[in-house]
Amino acid sequence: MGILREESTTMTNSRRSPSTSLLRAGGGLALAGIGLKWIACVLQNAWMWLGGGLVVVAIIAGAFVWWRSRNSW
Repeated sequence: MGILREESTTMTNSRRSPSTSLLRAGGGLALAGIGLKWIACVLQNAWMWLGGGLVVVAIIAGAFVWWRSRNSW
């Protein structure tokens, strides 16, 4: 009898009303939109820094590949 009672309470607790589900989905979409807007603002304001960083990383990677191929002989 105790087991049946626990199962029935977990069954009712796991169900959510449609309004709660819609509210949670809407909140998630709003947070995703805010996050995407923040990323867009960062990219618009810092594109020179990001581009410069990519160039530096490419130069370092190229130098490393060249150094490894030279030392492999």
